[in-house]
Amino acid sequence: MTSGRRSGCRSARCVLCRRYVLLGLIIAWALVLESCSFFAGSAAPEPRPTLPLATLPASLGQRDIAEFYPTELASVGTGRQIYGKLCAECHGEEGAGDGPRSRQLGINPKDFGDHNLRDDVPPSWYYRAITKGVVGTAMLGWESQLIEQQRWDVTFFTWSLASSAESIARGRELYAEECAVCHGSDGLGGGPAASLADPRYLAGRSGEELLDAITGRVTNVDHDWSSELTNAEQRSIINYLWTFLYAP
Repeated sequence: MTSGRRSGCRSARCVLCRRYVLLGLIIAWALVLESCSFFAGSAAPEPRPTLPLATLPASLGQRDIAEFYPTELASVGTGRQIYGKLCAECHGEEGAGDGPRSRQLGINPKDFGDHNLRDDVPPSWYYRAITKGVVGTAMLGWESQLIEQQRWDVTFFTWSLASSAESIARGRELYAEECAVCHGSDGLGGGPAASLADPRYLAGRSGEELLDAITGRVTNVDHDWSSELTNAEQRSIINYLWTFLYAP
């Protein structure tokens, strides 16, 4: 009898222990969800400068306007914080696609530090991927977790990883020397050049499209800097242009 009582007692204790463990896991998961929800969704939006809109040239049709574009200046600093919480496990701390979870899942995220990636797609594509996810990949959408401003912050944090501070600084100098006379110091100069820094235009341009414009490969654009600026200088100008939409 004594043996039976001890066995029953131990069995009861095991059940009780399992219940405590399960309860602990539930509480821990609830705290994680609450923390994530507070961080991602309930924080009050930060006041940001509103991005100015220009009069778009008549030559630009509806298809030339980005499907998604920011209305306020994005913050790379805020984007980095959110990215570190929600994205780094797969994409890596510096966006190289080497996060620990990517190795566990056998996935290969893109290297955001590769400027060739930005040559193929515009910032609005990054925003769409962050918002809606990417079909056929492990990338999930964050539309229900992050407000629009936060999604643009993450967009331009990842976008900025392919632009060094030195390149942006050099691009600022070259823009002031070669471009501001027509486009204005803020990229919103008068005439047909007024659309340059307009978020509806710029958020929809890939690096390759902007390179085409700088090197005279776009119809109705009458300047060609291919013989006067090196490829690195051309890219520096482009890297600087995108800072009209975000604060580095």
